[in-house]
Amino acid sequence: MVFLLLLSLPPLSTGYSNGIHNQGTGCGGGYCHGSNTNAVVSMSGQPASYTAGQSYTLSISVTGGASTNNGGFSLEVSKGTLSAGIGFAVNVNNAQDSATHSVTGSSQRSWSVDWIAPSTGSGVAVMDLAGNAADGNGNNNNDNWDSISFQIPEAGAAPNNPPSATNLQLSPSNPVTTDTLILTYSFNDSDGDTESGTQVHWYRDGVLENSRTDQTTVPPGLTTKGETWNVTVTPSDGSDNGTPVHSNSLLVVNSMPVVTSAEITPSSANENDNLSVSLTSSDADNDVRTISGIEWYVDDAKVSAFDGDVEIPSVAIRTGDVWYAKVKVNDGEIDSPWFTTQDIIIGSDNTAPTMTSVSLGGPYTTLDDLIATAIGNDIDGDILTYEWDWPGTFGSVTTDTLPSSHTEKGESWTVRCRVTDGEVYSDWMESSAVVIQNSVPVLESLMIDQETVFFENEATYSFTATDADSDQLTTNEVWTLEGNILTLSLSISDDSSNSNSLSDSVQIVNSLPVASYDGPIVVDALNDLAPFIDTYDANGDDVNISWNWMRNGFSTEFTDGIIPSERIGAGDVWLAMVTPNDGIDDGQVLQIPFTISNTEPIAVITPPENLIQGSSVTFSAMDSSDADGAVVNAIWSIDGMVVGSGMTFTTSMVQELNLKVKVIDDMGAEDSESNTFFGTEPPYATNTVAESDGSDVVITWNGNAEEWAVVHNGEVIDTTSSKKYRHSPSLEGNHTYSILPVLDGQIIQWDSMESKDTVNLKSSVIPEPPGPSDTAGLVFSIVLLLAGLAGLALSFIPRRD
Repeated sequence: MVFLLLLSLPPLSTGYSNGIHNQGTGCGGGYCHGSNTNAVVSMSGQPASYTAGQSYTLSISVTGGASTNNGGFSLEVSKGTLSAGIGFAVNVNNAQDSATHSVTGSSQRSWSVDWIAPSTGSGVAVMDLAGNAADGNGNNNNDNWDSISFQIPEAGAAPNNPPSATNLQLSPSNPVTTDTLILTYSFNDSDGDTESGTQVHWYRDGVLENSRTDQTTVPPGLTTKGETWNVTVTPSDGSDNGTPVHSNSLLVVNSMPVVTSAEITPSSANENDNLSVSLTSSDADNDVRTISGIEWYVDDAKVSAFDGDVEIPSVAIRTGDVWYAKVKVNDGEIDSPWFTTQDIIIGSDNTAPTMTSVSLGGPYTTLDDLIATAIGNDIDGDILTYEWDWPGTFGSVTTDTLPSSHTEKGESWTVRCRVTDGEVYSDWMESSAVVIQNSVPVLESLMIDQETVFFENEATYSFTATDADSDQLTTNEVWTLEGNILTLSLSISDDSSNSNSLSDSVQIVNSLPVASYDGPIVVDALNDLAPFIDTYDANGDDVNISWNWMRNGFSTEFTDGIIPSERIGAGDVWLAMVTPNDGIDDGQVLQIPFTISNTEPIAVITPPENLIQGSSVTFSAMDSSDADGAVVNAIWSIDGMVVGSGMTFTTSMVQELNLKVKVIDDMGAEDSESNTFFGTEPPYATNTVAESDGSDVVITWNGNAEEWAVVHNGEVIDTTSSKKYRHSPSLEGNHTYSILPVLDGQIIQWDSMESKDTVNLKSSVIPEPPGPSDTAGLVFSIVLLLAGLAGLALSFIPRRD
């Protein structure tokens, strides 16, 4: 694959008739010969792919360009070695990787060089060839050159795809001499190879700048206004070079000049001085600068009459004016930005006034305004205006008087004053300090809080007082007693002085006795109701109490502190009314409501003496009790299910009976007892056998009961003390007999297979029961027939209503 490298700008250089090595990419760049136009270099004999170690003869020629036979070349190989072959027209360097024309060979335009291919596995060999068509006049003005590059892969090796460079850009687009030129591009390789060996060549005005080879920037120190810069990028993946890519050309343009400093002189001008502006400037291109603009401003207003003037006369300025100027320079092409000078204030030749004295009177408390006095002097005899400043007020007070609202006790205050004659000010003068003294507190009101008291120490009072210094105040009390009138005289003090004094009085009266009770108010009816009453008298008098009692809202005859228990019933509400007396006055009546609580009953289950399974047993709750009333009902449950109510409960005894009773007293209170009772087996019949004996059935059995009940088909037919019974049934079929024990006259229901048996009687053994006679039946039929006929006849006899 053959890649053609074209270098776009015409570098100027000095040529060499004896050739030059390692310039296969071009004959310009400061080495030899003019532009890369018109001339064409070519080479033949190189293989499409090389065989390791084989020798190839390369034929090089240059055509076009100057119309002479003078010329030269420079060949570089990345792999393998070069040999000059036969003759003296070619020189090969010691590394055998570069060949060029000799002095002899400079008068011809074709040459021959031998190349020995590298060893196996060396990869792609790159050959860079540059050829020159010279005119032989000893300079390079009309010389032309061309270059070409070849990539020769090893025979049998997988071909490598060369990379490419895209998006080649130079920035900034309009550089000045202070800018860095920056190259950016995108590297692309279809094989995914990384970038390696990419060549970057920078050209300044068409001449190769070797110091920036393979660099992506050009620093400002290498550029000058008016130069043209371009760059060529040959991408490489380490095996093959891609097609060279050429950038656009950048022209280094003019740099804008800069005013580095400017000032108005004199800096302390007064109204009699002329003002002038001076400046310094710089230019990155070192161009000559001239002032291209001056503007003058007074009090922020532009004075157009002085545009372009370096100096303005004193007649145009006044004391107090604020002047500044704007200046700019030009380098022959462009103006600099405007530069603004510092402000100057125009002074005066007026003599400044002075301060003679500043003083504060005193002494002062926090209630007093501070008043200052001052004396100023002006040798010009000008009228003076006084200005005041009180440090600590942050400029809020500007008169000779400081209101007392600004001061506090213990503070040290000074005042400053200066004078002005309307043009200039004197220096500030500060007074000596005064210290704010203590203010006397003021007692504004006093009042004893109570209208009457029982003791002197019960009296309390309230007062209002103020202290301008916000000091902590203490009270000074004087109490006096005349008869039953108690008088207070009060004054207050801060840490330095006492206030005025105020007084108030209160009457001491007898204190009423007090009765109290802190015992229970819910009691039972089992004990006497005898509450304990506490009494108190603030004067220490003896206290007696009197009693009145009400029961359920009605008065009673009881007038002492005990109600006997036998007069108390559950549910009663007793109200005790206790009146204390200290011998002078009754105190407030203490009312104590007592509620008589109901005591819960105690449930008791009383079982019968015998608990025989199958017998009817009666349990009793009659032994339950209620201490303050009566048990009025009982509710019975078996296994949690209510089965009856009443003070007794009768049931059929089972093997295990879980019985519970809940008793209820006459006030609705209740109590429960649960118990489990176990039934005993009765002396039941065993080996019971029923057998037919003709038309009778004979039943036999064993057992220990003294009396037995005989049950036929579920009905008791007889009792017997024997263990054998004969029965004459009247019907045929199955007959079932059960034998049940009888204890204390009660038939015990006992369902046991050993106590029953069944026998079958056939009709042949059952005698027919006697029935009515045939003659009697006939007579009865005739009588019925005659009665019917008589009734029919009567139905036809007319009525005689």
